[in-house]
Amino acid sequence: MAEVVYDSAEPEGFAMMIGELVRANCEADPARARMLRTTKGVVNIRVTDAGVAVGLLFGGGKLRVLSQPAPRANLDVSGDAETIMSLSTVKLLGGLPSVLDPAGREVTRKLLNGKLKVRGLFGSLPLLMRLNRMMSTSS
Repeated sequence: MAEVVYDSAEPEGFAMMIGELVRANCEADPARARMLRTTKGVVNIRVTDAGVAVGLLFGGGKLRVLSQPAPRANLDVSGDAETIMSLSTVKLLGGLPSVLDPAGREVTRKLLNGKLKVRGLFGSLPLLMRLNRMMSTSS
């Protein structure tokens, strides 16, 4: 069972959406649930055009979702709503967007031209790959 907890009894919409996406994906796939239980790190996801952000704290076998960015994040992902939402549907190859797929190439293009920013990418690549796998609705 995937344990996802929130920082408040009534989490904000974006926090709830991200938390439930991870929970549903982990409940549907035991490998993702095992990945959630063993992942450690802090990730912020920011939707720049909507002015919302969440903090994701992985550790202790669970995911804690904050309705605001977390301090000292290992990764900080930011982009417009369309780009952030596309990260959950893009096909993955080894935990990263597949350049063999048009949607994966588009995500890569946005990363290269700065429309998608991932601070901490190189220092926390394994964490990013795990996050991608847990958030992806693509097989």
